[in-house]
Amino acid sequence: MSLRTLANLTWDSGLSNPSGILSKAYFCRKGDIKAWPKMKAAPTSAAEAVTFEGDFEFVEGRTAISIYSTQGVGKAEFEPDGGKDHRVYKNKLSLSYPDMNDEGIDFANANINSNGIFIVPHYEAGGKIAYVVIGAEHMDPEVNIKGTSGDKPGSDKGLTIEVTAPDYYALPRYVGILPLPDGTLNCGTGVFTPAGATPPENPGA
Repeated sequence: MSLRTLANLTWDSGLSNPSGILSKAYFCRKGDIKAWPKMKAAPTSAAEAVTFEGDFEFVEGRTAISIYSTQGVGKAEFEPDGGKDHRVYKNKLSLSYPDMNDEGIDFANANINSNGIFIVPHYEAGGKIAYVVIGAEHMDPEVNIKGTSGDKPGSDKGLTIEVTAPDYYALPRYVGILPLPDGTLNCGTGVFTPAGATPPENPGA
């Protein structure tokens, strides 16, 4: 098998380069996914090599949900895992939800021994935003959720959601459509369309 020539890793002086993830992530149970998007078999560019083709298809009546995360606290990251000649990637995510309300505790209880995936938007150089998938089709993630009331006025409280997900790919990107309870999110453009509205055209998709 011939290998594609890799692109140069260049950098423009003075380029805007914000860090961090946005304040909203997305979650769905793996059992609610009917069909997964796939990586391109013969990519011709770096973008094609790291981005899923197609959409997540959900079981009828099921959608992803959104999770607010305090900005400046959570992050997405990856690292290699395993020994020589059989390594995979370990994709990791941390989110911070600032309360222990009914919905938060219900989410924690539902994920104590469950499998799900997270889709998380993070900033890139030049003001771009990439949506990445934490959780693979054939390998199960580990989701740990901790909660605290805080110990004094002004102290940290709420839920800490930590995810560790083995994967063949480092933070694979998703540019497809994500159905939500109140509409759809185009992860290629970042545009949310409320339920019943007509999605805008996306000629670049």
